[in-house]
Amino acid sequence: MKKTICILLATLMLLSILSVVSASAIKQFSSTGTVGDCKWTYYNAVNELRITGGTEIRIDENNKYPWNSWERIETITKLVIGDGIKYIRGEAFDGFSGLESVTLPDTLESISYNVFYDCQKLESVTLPESLTEIAAGAFFSAGLKSVTIPKNVNRIGSLAFACGNLTEVILPDGINVKVGDYAFGRCPKMKEAYVPSSITSIGDCAFGYYYDSEKDEYVKINDFTIITQKDSAAETYAKDNGFNYINASAIRDWKVTGIKNLTYTGKPLKQSNIIVSKDGEYAVFTANYKNNVNVGTATVIITGKGGYYGTITKTFKINKAKNPMTVGYKKSVTAYSKKKTTIKKALTVKKAKGKVTYKTNNKKVTVKNGKMTVAKGLKKGKTYKVKITVKAAGNKNYKSLNKSVTVKIKTK
Repeated sequence: MKKTICILLATLMLLSILSVVSASAIKQFSSTGTVGDCKWTYYNAVNELRITGGTEIRIDENNKYPWNSWERIETITKLVIGDGIKYIRGEAFDGFSGLESVTLPDTLESISYNVFYDCQKLESVTLPESLTEIAAGAFFSAGLKSVTIPKNVNRIGSLAFACGNLTEVILPDGINVKVGDYAFGRCPKMKEAYVPSSITSIGDCAFGYYYDSEKDEYVKINDFTIITQKDSAAETYAKDNGFNYINASAIRDWKVTGIKNLTYTGKPLKQSNIIVSKDGEYAVFTANYKNNVNVGTATVIITGKGGYYGTITKTFKINKAKNPMTVGYKKSVTAYSKKKTTIKKALTVKKAKGKVTYKTNNKKVTVKNGKMTVAKGLKKGKTYKVKITVKAAGNKNYKSLNKSVTVKIKTK
């Protein structure tokens, strides 16, 4: 008995120790503090840094950010910046080498210098429409592949998007932004850029150059092309730098009408009345399709041509077609009252899509594969009107369909 009690006490002590360890682990789950006038919380278990409250993320009185001394800084994969924050000051997240996801608030106005410098795993970011300034080196050496600049941005600093993997920058029509020196330099994978005529200030080597470390100089990208409007600053930039240029209007934000849902036919389906327009001007374009045969969501890719540049992607539904099943039948048959009768080809079903089943309103009459079986027991000398419902179940491209016929059964 004493031995049992001792074992029980030992078990309770072990559980108590484990609970303390567990509590300690929970305490280690997150860390918190302040940065500027904001609160930060680091969730260790999910490698997430979340910053909320206040308006400005800035260094402390020791000219440091709280995480500058963290050994685990490279483990942060997700950054969430809360609503209300307007400014992110210089080098805030410089060197977050594991950072993969960033959420920015709709209140953000300024991203200062080198904020996301060398965040090489950061492949995409959505910049809010509230943003007005992107300072020098803001995303220098980040892993971005494509970036859309909001229309309210009025300054892009030097080397702001000097990203080795960047292939596309989207600058909306009407944007009046000062593009700094080398802003999109060091982007060897970018082969063209649409630069609207609303941009009137373009710095040295802002587009179309990459850095050759062996030569220690900036080198032009072969066959780089500027797309812009006639007599624009971008056209002048292209001429001055010896780049190809095309005078064209970007259609990516133009209105698209005439796209409607279609019905499956078994053949590739195309839209017949697409119109791309803006302010009374109509674009010339080509249309290519994906997944436009079977039922589901099809994609049409509209690409401007001639004096029109860019692509617009739209989708439409391909709906199921009506089941083409036809039912032929014998209007009148004869059956025996005292023995089972089989009538071959009482019904002839053609073009049915999906499994075909039969149902009758008389328990003594069954149909399978068009063959009718009449069980014995019907009264002799009578005529029975039997309703037969044929169902084609349909499939991924065809609807189900029910068809009913009435057959007269005369007994003898």
